[in-house]
Amino acid sequence: MGKLGYGLHQFQKVQECCIKLRTLENNCSVLASSRLTNACLVLFFQHREKIKEKKKGKKRKRVKKKKGKKKKKEKKKKKENEKKKEKKNKKIKEMCCINYADERRDS
Repeated sequence: MGKLGYGLHQFQKVQECCIKLRTLENNCSVLASSRLTNACLVLFFQHREKIKEKKKGKKRKRVKKKKGKKKKKEKKKKKENEKKKEKKNKKIKEMCCINYADERRDS
């Protein structure tokens, strides 16, 4: 049963079930060994189904990170900031030039 590719934990649960069934078999000679293995398999697959049902409920949707949008926003902000700086510098230059020209005229 371990070769079926299921987790060790699940396999151990099945082994526990089998042990319980063996004790039953020893107590009541009604259960044949073939019935015992069948019962073990039934319990094993029932256990697997329960786990599958639990997992179905727990599934979450993966939220993809929107990296592109963030970068675009950052670029846009950078451009806006650069434009603001350019405007500010232009105004300062104009003011300086005007002041400088006025000073030259006055002297």
